[in-house]
Amino acid sequence: MNILHKAILHACWQKENEYGRHVARPWLRWFLTCVVGMAVIPARESERIQNDKEQWLAVRKEAALRIDPEKAEVLWDCKRISDPYGMKPKLYEEDWFAPEHFARADGSDVWVWFGDLPAAVRDRLWARIEAGEFKNKDNDLAFI
Repeated sequence: MNILHKAILHACWQKENEYGRHVARPWLRWFLTCVVGMAVIPARESERIQNDKEQWLAVRKEAALRIDPEKAEVLWDCKRISDPYGMKPKLYEEDWFAPEHFARADGSDVWVWFGDLPAAVRDRLWARIEAGEFKNKDNDLAFI
């Protein structure tokens, strides 16, 4: 982050609150509501929260490479299509929901969305699902 970026952030957004969010300064709220016409001014996520999310996703991408499709566990649950891990705030009143599938290596506690799996692993897991090898256990996806 360069000095200009830091100066703009300091001028427009207040310090990070206890939720890891930066709230717009009063003059920015006025400008966005009165001049731009925005009805809702969203808070901005802090760099710390953004980095935490990137690290959390990196753990899942790494775990995806260690999943053996013959020994993996699979679960599914209805999730937002645009955000299967549930990390983004809901932006629209109507959002598309669909069954999203997750897998984890035997003995691991890191669930990985099928979209993050290598194609060969995902294809084999789909074949096992179609063969009826998995049953969804009361939505055990409490990680999301």
